Amino acid sequence: MKTPNKLIKETSPYLLQHAYNPVNWHPWGKEALTKAKEQDKPIFLSIGYSTCHWCHVMEKESFENKEIASFLNENFISIKVDKEERPDLDSIYMKFVILQTGHGGWPLNVFLTPNQEPFYAGMYFPSREKMGMPAFLTVLNFVKETYRKNKDTIPKNIKQIRKIFKQQSISRDLTITPIEKSNELFDNLYDEKNGGFQGSPKFPITLALLFGLYQKKNLDKIEHTLKKMGDGGIYDHLGGGFSRYSTDEYWLVPHFEKTLYDNALLLTAYSQCFAQSKNKYFKEKADGIFNYLISNLLSENGFYSGQNADSEGEEGTFYVFTYDEIKNVVEDMNYFSEYFNITKYGNFEGKNILNVNSNLKITEKIEKDRIKLLNYRNKRIKPSIDTKIITSWNSLAISSFLTYGNLCDNKNAIGLAEKVLNKILKNCLKGKKLLRIYGKKDLIGFLEDYSFLLNTLLDAYEITLKDIYLKKAEDLAEISVELFYNKTFYNTSCLNEKLFIDILDTEDNVIPSGTSMILFSLFRLNEIIHNKKYEDIIESFLKENMDKMEKDPLNFQLLLQVLYSKLNNFYSIEVNGDENFIVNSHNKLVRAHIFNKIIYKGKSKKNFIKICCKNYCQECETAEDFLKPKRI
Repeated sequence: MKTPNKLIKETSPYLLQHAYNPVNWHPWGKEALTKAKEQDKPIFLSIGYSTCHWCHVMEKESFENKEIASFLNENFISIKVDKEERPDLDSIYMKFVILQTGHGGWPLNVFLTPNQEPFYAGMYFPSREKMGMPAFLTVLNFVKETYRKNKDTIPKNIKQIRKIFKQQSISRDLTITPIEKSNELFDNLYDEKNGGFQGSPKFPITLALLFGLYQKKNLDKIEHTLKKMGDGGIYDHLGGGFSRYSTDEYWLVPHFEKTLYDNALLLTAYSQCFAQSKNKYFKEKADGIFNYLISNLLSENGFYSGQNADSEGEEGTFYVFTYDEIKNVVEDMNYFSEYFNITKYGNFEGKNILNVNSNLKITEKIEKDRIKLLNYRNKRIKPSIDTKIITSWNSLAISSFLTYGNLCDNKNAIGLAEKVLNKILKNCLKGKKLLRIYGKKDLIGFLEDYSFLLNTLLDAYEITLKDIYLKKAEDLAEISVELFYNKTFYNTSCLNEKLFIDILDTEDNVIPSGTSMILFSLFRLNEIIHNKKYEDIIESFLKENMDKMEKDPLNFQLLLQVLYSKLNNFYSIEVNGDENFIVNSHNKLVRAHIFNKIIYKGKSKKNFIKICCKNYCQECETAEDFLKPKRI
């Protein structure tokens, strides 16, 4: 029987996956860090997550290998980290990897001094030399000798890294140039045939799509992209929901992992695109994402993090079919195979990934056969679920349910969103302390968690007009600024563990950065409460980051929404009057396809709507008066 290592007492599904490796893994913490100092050994820090395919590959090849494990145990203090639990560690050491190799990814493997300073890094290392990559044991020997010979000079190199990490920008006046460059770059990178950006692998460019919808810019390209994605193999045509990315340029063969954050952001995008276009196709895809999330990731206490790409030891096994399998399940094989591009030879290792022939229309027979194939698939062993309930990702999901429920007329979605929101508030927010993960009382949230929850509270207030959500948003904004702001916003606060360097994350990644989200949330809130302190913070931050936004606009899409809102149009809509007038007016305003707005209740008993935009305010007697095309 295998003996467990120190990860056996952890709650993270990812860490528990490694609990019976022969490697003497430690969780990140005082014990492991102290041991490294006392034994003067370098730290081998391996960061990943439970639904990561290449993390599983490296575990099987290297961390289950007794020879490699023995070498690690003798020469290193090995630490395993779930990047979803500790985005602060992931952010710091990912920056180092990108600095050293030019790109990043997971598994993220970094070698540190006992003082947590990185000196060598990489990602996936094979157990044997292949594809031009050295064998992992070769790497370990090299690192061991590098540390032995150079450990006294490593701190000098770290000083240079600290300088690079802390490079400051020069403050500049606000202009629309970064927005123009972002739109120009979108046009230049756009794939006219397949949608999205050119090349492969092909990721959903959801933040760029949402910024386009916010501006009402490139709408034809946004619709084309969402249509191509929705027809492709990246979308699960049986169970709903999107995979992480496509390995090809056609959205055909996905990396089969499904994440909560991807599907939450895409649910928002499809819902907004439906509201903008009135094309029912986008609502149908939004329905599919919603149904996937409530069927697979929604639990009593919130949303789980994601679903693995692998089942039965292979990637994609759950999702693909042979021609004969399908033929034995469906009634009308001819039309079904034509509609879903099914062939005897398949499109994925001899099997078929369902993808839609957009020239054909779905029929009742197709729908019946689709349900039959889904029921057949459900008898298979399902990919595992990562059961972590992460505050920031739950906030994204709650906001997406609110948006979807509102724009696609699904009251159940709004009810579920409020239910989960109140669970998070009850279980995770205690005074100034917001938990990163439900149930982990020792892991205090990061800027990402506070800012995402703040934005969600504003979404909940705008869609329900319940005063409690606005009050909680005001309180959380005050706490967030107190904890994370010191001339700029940092990822961590005094409530978090002190690491070897303080990190500023301004760039968006697959989700918005905590920094861009706090600025966006404060901007929205301030349109209601008019706090001079928040106004100054927003203005100062935007000015100091103009250079960054201009040089790399696609990595600042949410921050560009703030800039756009300040310089172009943002509608602050105050609804006043008796309850009937407020309810009726709110119902019309909140469902309009205006995304650059905030709606709130005024204090006047007179029935009217006050709209402010660009330091100019006007009053309308009815919602219809404001919604006339000439006004918006």
